[in-house]
Amino acid sequence: MGSRPTLTIDFHSPKGNLRAVFGQARALLSGEDLTAFTQIVEAAISAGQDYKAVLAIINLSVRIVDTSGMYPEYASGAQEP
Repeated sequence: MGSRPTLTIDFHSPKGNLRAVFGQARALLSGEDLTAFTQIVEAAISAGQDYKAVLAIINLSVRIVDTSGMYPEYASGAQEP
C-alpha cells in the first residue's frame, strides 16, 4: 500500500458505527488495496475483535482523524503508528 488516504470522522455521529466507518474507509481505497483491506477487516469483525481493535486495523490502511475527541489516538495531531 502507498500513502494512506485520510478518513475524518465524528465518532459521536451515526457515521461512527463500525460498519459505517468500514464502508467509508472502503470508499477511499481501490484495486488490490481495497480487496486486501476488505478481507482483513471482515475477518477481524467475524472473529469478534472489539471496536478499538478493528479501528486500529482500519487505521493501517486509511488515516483515521477523529473530530469528536473520543479517541485521542486518532486526533488530528496524533503521532502516526
